[in-house]
Amino acid sequence: MEEAGIKIEIVCGDIPVLSMDNNSVFGNCVSWLLQNVSDSTGKSASTFEYFSDDTIMEEVRTLGHDPQFMLLAMMVRDDLSRVVAMAMTRRALMLALVVAMVIHGKCTLARVTNELRESYPKLAAPFSSLCDLARSAMESDH
Repeated sequence: MEEAGIKIEIVCGDIPVLSMDNNSVFGNCVSWLLQNVSDSTGKSASTFEYFSDDTIMEEVRTLGHDPQFMLLAMMVRDDLSRVVAMAMTRRALMLALVVAMVIHGKCTLARVTNELRESYPKLAAPFSSLCDLARSAMESDH
């Protein structure tokens, strides 16, 4: 499922796997967005950590991706530890983590779109559509 140069798939029931074009409209704001929605005062890279999981990697492989070229991460804050996402690039991973926060109910879609409307108004609707696609993919994954 694609939106605004982004392809999103779901593995293991609720883990977004995101591919993002280099010229995606989200490219310049993903770090800022992750910092804001995770209430982080530090760098965006400090909000998540990379890890490995054979089950997730195998499911990604069945989608046609080579897991050795994918980044798998989880949020580090205790209340967000079940928020997991995967992508091919760090920017795409940051956006996938924000989508994961929304689909896991750790951050409301309204909050994210309000944040976007204030600083990146043209991105609120595409982000909302991206989350809708993720939710649809979750439903079809079950």
